[in-house]
Amino acid sequence: MLDKSIFDVCVIGSGPAGIIASLELESEGLKVLLVESGSNSFNNNIQSNSDAVIKNTTNHAPMNEATRVQLGGTSLIWGGRCVPLDPIDFQARDQMEHTG
Repeated sequence: MLDKSIFDVCVIGSGPAGIIASLELESEGLKVLLVESGSNSFNNNIQSNSDAVIKNTTNHAPMNEATRVQLGGTSLIWGGRCVPLDPIDFQARDQMEHTG
């Protein structure tokens, strides 16, 4: 049961971005509420909340292959990796506005 505390920030989704945002904000002294619609382990009934009708199956995978409603989000099934940003990631680029 969640106590009735007041939070500074509410982050929706516990995928890589949500977890990192929550941890970073907490490290700055903010009270963070991280909200996830799934649970710690996979549950097919909960997963079905993200179902959608895919009209173009040639270009789009079924939702149960493209999303994960669970702690950790879609990163649990994507096979990707997270790496820190490098200084080059922040350099200005003439071909893109608002960079650098």
